[in-house]
Amino acid sequence: MTRENPSTQTENDSSVSGGTVPNGASIFEACDPRPLRSSPLAYPPNFRLSVIVPIYNEGQTLSSILELIRKSPVPKEILLVDDGSTDGTRELLRRWE
Repeated sequence: MTRENPSTQTENDSSVSGGTVPNGASIFEACDPRPLRSSPLAYPPNFRLSVIVPIYNEGQTLSSILELIRKSPVPKEILLVDDGSTDGTRELLRRWE
């Protein structure tokens, strides 16, 4: 399956992507988070992806960020690491505990 590439570069344009990546996909396709197959992926038993989210003054955007992460169908745990926010982010995290 191929996807439209918004860039005007071609798959083999080494000035942008360094050539192609394995399986002949362009670097844009290889980095695209959308699955290439229509069927869901099979995960090993008890698989869980750890998503580590560093946070600094993200009080206004944190809800949106977490919503996007939660929408992913991959089994996951989300670890939020606050780095001394001063905009109320820490208080927001405490309310969510």
